Amino acid sequence: MTGLDTTQAVGFGVSGASLDLAIVSEATPGTRSWTGVAAHVGLMSVYGLPTSFALNVRELDLLYNIAATDTTKLDWDSVSQVDSLAVHGIDHTLDLQVSGSLDLDISGFVLAAAVLR
Repeated sequence: MTGLDTTQAVGFGVSGASLDLAIVSEATPGTRSWTGVAAHVGLMSVYGLPTSFALNVRELDLLYNIAATDTTKLDWDSVSQVDSLAVHGIDHTLDLQVSGSLDLDISGFVLAAAVLR
């Protein structure tokens, strides 16, 4: 959605976002299942703060490999049904991965930036 007036808004806005969720279960009912999550946010901005305060999160990526009840994790590269999804890049050694950057500006006096990997 474009053209929103955020001058009186309180909260945050997100653009360029996507979420991939994949759940795989064994054929036998009641057995193991695995979950893969991949999320991306191009830009997240905070609204409703004083105009002298700006906080932005850019190119935020989250990969999460949720193990089955027996603690085994799936190598999502081996699941052909998710080839076109971002979870395809998750291997069995990954638990959680977060990357992106954050910038903070307070009245142009305090400037801070951080990179997450």
